[in-house]
Amino acid sequence: MRIKKQNVILSLVSVLFAVLCKIFQFAILPQKYFYDSRHILAVMNGSNNTDISYSFTASFYKKINIFQINDIYSWSIYITIIATLAIAGFFLFSKKEYSGKELLFIFASLALLNIYVFNLSKEVIQLLIFVVVYLIIQSRATKNAWIKIILCSIIFMIESIFFRTYYLILAAMTPIVYMALGDRNRQKRNAWKVLLTTILLFFLVTYVAGLISPEGLNSILSARSMVNDIRTKDADSMIIELFGRNTNFLVFCANYLVDFIRLLLPLELVAKSIKYIPFVIYQIALTMLIFRTIALKRDDKNNMLLAVIIGFVCISAIFEPDFGSFVRHQACVCVEYAAIMTSSVTCSTRNNKTSGAKR
Repeated sequence: MRIKKQNVILSLVSVLFAVLCKIFQFAILPQKYFYDSRHILAVMNGSNNTDISYSFTASFYKKINIFQINDIYSWSIYITIIATLAIAGFFLFSKKEYSGKELLFIFASLALLNIYVFNLSKEVIQLLIFVVVYLIIQSRATKNAWIKIILCSIIFMIESIFFRTYYLILAAMTPIVYMALGDRNRQKRNAWKVLLTTILLFFLVTYVAGLISPEGLNSILSARSMVNDIRTKDADSMIIELFGRNTNFLVFCANYLVDFIRLLLPLELVAKSIKYIPFVIYQIALTMLIFRTIALKRDDKNNMLLAVIIGFVCISAIFEPDFGSFVRHQACVCVEYAAIMTSSVTCSTRNNKTSGAKR
């Protein structure tokens, strides 16, 4: 009864929290935060100035536009209502008692989702895709981890055809990261070694892909600079390559290694503005969760969740033009992060450590 009462309160708080986030979004955030929403709305109204991701997104929203909405604010409210009802329902029917740390992460993620995702945005579709991937990993239809990993890769491959082309790399990276995690029965793993192995395997795959398709390799090498060249002042948190433009594969490797670390530990943002401190703390907390989960003995489900999360960071180190975009896109992976944080294995490991210390 105590847990049920707590979760009823959490369901009500999630609704109030969504309202407060929308007030903040509409009243305080500058208009540049609604650029994607306006572009999607323009495509829905017939604009041809677009790419495959915007076209797919516009088609998706046209199909669910049962109320004939035609402004970005009404769309934001519409999507937020649907999402908030789902979240409140999740809390209402949950039988789990959440710790203070878990609730802090959940509501920090909900803040990002309500402000940056629950709009007329591509991220809503991306969130749904990661929810499908989560359901595949949690499914009891099969216990074979490799079947689930392959199914997740197929989902990302399908997404790359119809939505975001670069998710083809995530389709390749998911099984690669899963292999890099190694034997799940190993008592302890070195997180840095796992991540370094993943990056080296990524370099190998990228180099071989470049031999097959030089044009594909060039598009990877120039992905960030092509975007940032036309965004000289519109993003305060732009990621500028430390070693300059990726003129060849070696320079790309050096920049990529640095950018991968920068995304996991974005301490440089503190020097830019005090407003970035909450994002820095949030990201460092997620990075600590990744490292702790890699290091400790885990089950197959957590290894699969890690494969998706680390694979996502791998592609982000190539394509994200700024830290703000990374935080917004990473919010879509919050389901996988939450599953690791609240997993029974994590809890039992923590409890075992506590009881051991008492003894």
